[in-house]
Order: sequence, then C-alpha cells, then structure tokens
Amino acid sequence: MTIVQLVKRILPERAIRKLRWSRNTLAFYCDRLLSVDKVAFARALGDLGVRSGDILVVLSSLDQMRSIRATPMELIDLLGRSVGAAGTVVMPSFPMSGLSQEHLDLHPFFDWRRTPSRSGMLTEIFRRTAGTERSLHPTHPVAARGATAAWLTEGHERSATPFDEHSPFQKLLSRNAKVLTLGSFDAMPFRHLADHLLQERIPYPIYGDRVVTVRLRAKDGSERTMTTRAHNPDLVCEHRIVLEAMSREGLLARRRVRGLRLSLCCAQAYVDAYQRYHSRGSLQYYLKSERGRVDHPRLAESHR
Repeated sequence: MTIVQLVKRILPERAIRKLRWSRNTLAFYCDRLLSVDKVAFARALGDLGVRSGDILVVLSSLDQMRSIRATPMELIDLLGRSVGAAGTVVMPSFPMSGLSQEHLDLHPFFDWRRTPSRSGMLTEIFRRTAGTERSLHPTHPVAARGATAAWLTEGHERSATPFDEHSPFQKLLSRNAKVLTLGSFDAMPFRHLADHLLQERIPYPIYGDRVVTVRLRAKDGSERTMTTRAHNPDLVCEHRIVLEAMSREGLLARRRVRGLRLSLCCAQAYVDAYQRYHSRGSLQYYLKSERGRVDHPRLAESHR
C-alpha cells in the first residue's frame, strides 16, 4: 500500500480536499515568490542575444515557464516585441508526439486550420493566434508570425521529404535563424536538416522506403494531396553531443531566469558543428533492429 493510499484510507475526504488546497496554495505562492516579471524576462532575452530583426525559432516547455509572470499570449507578444516589426517568430507545430512513420501509417488528414500542434501548449496557442501563418505539411509544419512568415511557410506541400529544399527549415538556414530554447529538454529540429544534408555520408537511409499519399486542406479551404516519406523509425543517432560541444566552444549561449533555463544558438552554427562532428566520427548511427535493444536511455529517441 502506498502512502497516498494509506492517507486516503485514514483521513476523511473533506480533510484530503483541504490538504490538496493547502498544497496547491503553497505551490502558487512559492512560484510567485520565486518568479520574475515580463520586463526581467525580456531583459534576459536581450542578454542572451535576441535582437530586433532576428528570425527566431522558439522551442518551449510551458510547464517549465511558471517562474515567468505572464500568460501564454503575453509571452507570445513579448517574443514578437523582442524581434521587432522586421523580425519573425517561428515555432514547430508538429501534429504528432511519436514517430512520423507511425503518424503517416494512420493516414492522417492535415487541416491547416484545425489540425492541432502537439509540440507543446505554447505552440498550439501560437498557431491559433490571428495573423499566424503555417506551412502545409502532414508531419513537420511550422507556424510563424512576422515579416517573413508568409515566405517561410509557403511551398512546404511540395516537399518530397520534410526537410528538403522546399521546406521552411532550409529557408531558416539560408537566413541564419536563431534557435531559442525555453526550458530543459533536448529537442532540436535542425538535427533532421543536418542529417538531410549529410544523408549521402550516413551509412543508413535516413528516410523510410514507403511513399505515403496524404490529404491536405489548405488555408483557403481547398483540398489537395501530397506524397511524402517519414524519417527512418529504425535509425538512432546520439545527436545531443553537438549541443554540449557547442556550449563548451562558446557557440551556444545559456542563461537561467529563476528556475527557467534558456539557450540560444544560430541555426547555421549548429548545422556546421553537426557536420564537423560527423566528419570526426563523433556521431554514431545504428539501427535498433540490428542491436536488438537500446543500450542507453538517451539513445532511445529515433528520428521523428
């Protein structure tokens, strides 16, 4: 019997409700006491290196942002102000939380307006905000607001693979976008772009061999189909060493605002570092089916 089960057995329901209320109240005031306001957060972004005119790709965990006294809409507005009228804020709006091959195997219908983002709560609020553009792609669409949003998101439906020359990711690389991480996690969509650029030198296919036809509904309500391929669900690479190396080399800026971790790097610097470490043999690729098991929990994530 667990402690929670024991407490429920001993105490009446009314007492348990009061304990929960006390716990939640204490947590709320602790968060407020240790939090910072929007001005302090904006100053931290500037100290990190975010500038007016930037194209800023934001990777976020709203659950880890409780130390910022701001609503999601206020955070979105603050990010927009940090890059100014000439800049653009971009967020992933991937409609899946697992592997892209598994998602395509379900024969999804991608609706520009209605298909939700599963890349985090902030991304879903962002994509629903009036004036936000979104690329038309069944597995790796991005949402964008700002000066280059329309250009960044157009044409993704022409991509034979999610990160090819028609994709927003190639455009972001060409404009040397910056990647801002809000929270502690290892997501980095540009690793897929780096693999795409290196695919002839990777010993295994980075994409699956199945070509899938997907139905789409565009922003204007028109329907069409596209064909695409998913990332190879059997392929694994320990890509996190690139970010760790960039931090040691001074190519990745890191800050902490109360309990929130922030990081910033340039997309081109990341891809260059990825290619450099690949050429040194530091990036190891293998197929899960060949090893039979995953030797380390950090290697368990394959290509989405």
